[in-house]
Amino acid sequence: MSASNLVGKAEASATARIRRWPEESGLAVVFLLMILAIGIPFPEFLSFGSIKTVLRQSALIGIIAFGMVFLVAMVEIDLRSAASLQLRAVSLHC
Repeated sequence: MSASNLVGKAEASATARIRRWPEESGLAVVFLLMILAIGIPFPEFLSFGSIKTVLRQSALIGIIAFGMVFLVAMVEIDLRSAASLQLRAVSLHC
């Protein structure tokens, strides 16, 4: 392989990475835009206490979602935990 061939491949790889950037980081950008859209009109939303409360309230759902993704990735597909969580939520709030 010649040096010019290697440079051409490196440039093609960089161009491909730039084209894939919106697909790979689009969700993070939208998430940051949503935080800014709420945080600018309501600055108290960005306080430490508010962020801690949001994280604490979403921890259980995040743990269950991580477990479900792990099960699906290991091909041990058993999504009954979602039905169990819904049953508990309904029975606790009645």
